[in-house]
Amino acid sequence: MVAWRVFHDRFPTADALARRNIPVATQVCSICETNIESIDHLFTGCPKFMDVWQLVFSWCRVPSFFAFHARDLLSYHLTAKNGARVRKAFYAVVLTTFWSIWRARNNHVFNHKQVWVRKIMEEIKVMSYLWITNRSRMADMSWDSWVDLMQLKWDSLGFLYFGRMYSDTLSQLLDLC
Repeated sequence: MVAWRVFHDRFPTADALARRNIPVATQVCSICETNIESIDHLFTGCPKFMDVWQLVFSWCRVPSFFAFHARDLLSYHLTAKNGARVRKAFYAVVLTTFWSIWRARNNHVFNHKQVWVRKIMEEIKVMSYLWITNRSRMADMSWDSWVDLMQLKWDSLGFLYFGRMYSDTLSQLLDLC
């Protein structure tokens, strides 16, 4: 559902609501307060959420790149040449990132919650692990295997090492969320 919404520009962002003649107080992004809130701005142009993507790329040891459109991020996993398992795992992380960014945006807009990049990143790690182990053939994967899959498999592709962000256990990460 997340991928479909991204691909078809079906997230109810401020500009999308205005296009549908639904009154909105302002079309300006409530996170950065500098640009119109569109799907492309929210997922690829908002500085706060760009920081989230940088942490995701760093954690997965994939080269960061500048995406002009949210759709560009949907196909980025296809560049991995290390097998379907790694591609699927990274795709799950990408989808989780979209979901977590949208959730953080909604918490900010509707509940007036502060957006914390590190907290979003922790949620991405935990939720992508839970989604992978509960909705795929990787159900037997341990937390340590998940961390290894996301950090070691990409090395053989010759990608740069950006450093391991966290070495926490799953229970410690769940305490943060």
